[in-house]
Amino acid sequence: MAIRLRLGPFAEAAADDPLGREYVGWFPRMTEAEAWESGRGMWKLGGRARRERFAFVVGGGNVCAIAEIVDITDRKDRSALVGGLLATGHPVYDAWIGKPDPFANTSRNPVAYEALPEEAPYLKRQCYCGCGEFTTSGDFLPGHDVRALQDRVRLFFGSSAKDFLDWFDTTFADNGAGAAPLYELAELAKRRGDLTGAEDLWNRAAALGSAKAMASLGVLHTIFGKDPQDGEMWYRRGAEAGDVTAMTGLGAMLSARSDIEGESWLIRAADTGSAEAMFTLAEILHSRGDHAEARSWFLRAADAGHVRAMVSLGDLILKRGDEREAVDWYTQAAGHGDTRAMFRLGNYYLKRGSEERARGWFLQAAEHDHPGAMYALGLMRRRAGDQEAAQSWWRRAADLGHHQAIDGLKGLSA
Repeated sequence: MAIRLRLGPFAEAAADDPLGREYVGWFPRMTEAEAWESGRGMWKLGGRARRERFAFVVGGGNVCAIAEIVDITDRKDRSALVGGLLATGHPVYDAWIGKPDPFANTSRNPVAYEALPEEAPYLKRQCYCGCGEFTTSGDFLPGHDVRALQDRVRLFFGSSAKDFLDWFDTTFADNGAGAAPLYELAELAKRRGDLTGAEDLWNRAAALGSAKAMASLGVLHTIFGKDPQDGEMWYRRGAEAGDVTAMTGLGAMLSARSDIEGESWLIRAADTGSAEAMFTLAEILHSRGDHAEARSWFLRAADAGHVRAMVSLGDLILKRGDEREAVDWYTQAAGHGDTRAMFRLGNYYLKRGSEERARGWFLQAAEHDHPGAMYALGLMRRRAGDQEAAQSWWRRAADLGHHQAIDGLKGLSA
């Protein structure tokens, strides 16, 4: 399997770009090295990406660069690929460089996965049991996963399954030393999508004193809507045990019902460096009209890397009339993938007559399914006399529920 990374339009990179780039996106006649540097990050990638061997960078509808992946580095919720460019003589390179996107589909997601026939010779890998044989499907040859477990029971427990089970139960169930492993097992279950299994493991870890497990149970019961009362109970237990996530969750819950205790928990969490707590506190202050204090907390959160705080801070600063500083914050947030910031930048440049820059930001936001940006692009195309393109953009926005786009389509068909 290979991963496709489709570039958006060319734009200057954010000042704090994690990869130190000057630009992102595609432009005509870019070299393969430029395409790879522009396209290797930063993306929202799931666990599937770590199983891929090759990365295709696509710009302008064609394959601009192909690299072999050697690592993936993470920064918050975004990831960058590390790899080496393929060259003439490599079958995957020779088959696809400069050709139309082989991953083309109806999805607007710039990240896609596909199995290509040229990859077949590279899909073989050694069986994880250590037998030295190769597999092309999964980590183990059939039956070798069981063999690997049996080998380890024989090596470390003298072939005694009972001794192995006693060790496992002691480590993961019955004493305080087992809380941390139980929590890690719960997180693995959550990443697999098994919330029922995760909840059981979190409960067992919490019973052994894991504050992180208590916080996770608070999230489960509140964010996932299982039982808000239990959620508050778990948040409080975790907060009293010193977990910052629990403090923030409890503070937000209490503040939502105007309980003054909520702010004290948020301040405690913020004082530990929690950007989420700073942002939540800023929103509460802003909602009750304390804009100066809210700005102070938004600034602290933004300086700590909180992307939504950057956008909110930009909004406050723009209302104050400092356009340059507001644009700086929007640009930082857009560099982290925030579509609201992209849309705001598009509107900013459009109002100032810079249609090309506005279009670039609207396109980036639209690539991430921002309906307002799609509507704005439709308006720009309609003013340019391109009714067909306007209709296409408005149809996409309408599919996402944008009311003005729905009305605009009615007007075009009238």
